[in-house]
Amino acid sequence: HLLRIAEEPRQFCEFDTADFHEGRLFFYKPADVIVLNQSLEGMSEAKQKQVLATLTENLVPKGTLVVRVDVERQFLPETLHKTGETVFQRN
Repeated sequence: HLLRIAEEPRQFCEFDTADFHEGRLFFYKPADVIVLNQSLEGMSEAKQKQVLATLTENLVPKGTLVVRVDVERQFLPETLHKTGETVFQRN
């Protein structure tokens, strides 16, 4: 995906990407925010659960997961609670 960020926020943000098809789900350090943009579409339920659990483990406490598509609550780890329509926060 193409991501354009103004120069000023780049001084305060670091970006990393995961490749679900290649199995690279881990980041080089815990994330404050993870954004999924249709990344779960086409995955089996078991794979969605695995990916969401791994991403949640890679969030800092109180970190935020933003999921662009509706996700079944049963697929989300218990350590996440809903704070918005598609926004979840780690305990």
